[in-house]
Amino acid sequence: MAAVVTVGLVAHKAGGKAVVAEAEVVGSEASASNASNGLKLNKQLASEAQLSESGTELAGPNSKTPLRKADALANEFGGDPSDWVKKGSSSYKASDGTKFETHWEENLKTGQRVNQKTKLN
Repeated sequence: MAAVVTVGLVAHKAGGKAVVAEAEVVGSEASASNASNGLKLNKQLASEAQLSESGTELAGPNSKTPLRKADALANEFGGDPSDWVKKGSSSYKASDGTKFETHWEENLKTGQRVNQKTKLN
């Protein structure tokens, strides 16, 4: 009998942060491979949920740190350089202890997000 993989995703915003339920691998014959895949899926779902957050401005006009690539972003994606900011999500800690957050650049006028990256803490 093959292992049964059950995945549940509950994403909602609580205090401006995305909350994600854990993905679980269950079954009488759940292998290490399935457990590993469940952990990877859990991290992927958490990263996607982080992108639903409004984010914290890390660089740009409303920050102490200038966004050095604002001109390049405006040239490539449009808008004025002052429209672009770098943002980061809340931190997430996976069941294996890995901590990460997601960063991206965002056009404040259009809401366009580009260059999404996962940063390990």
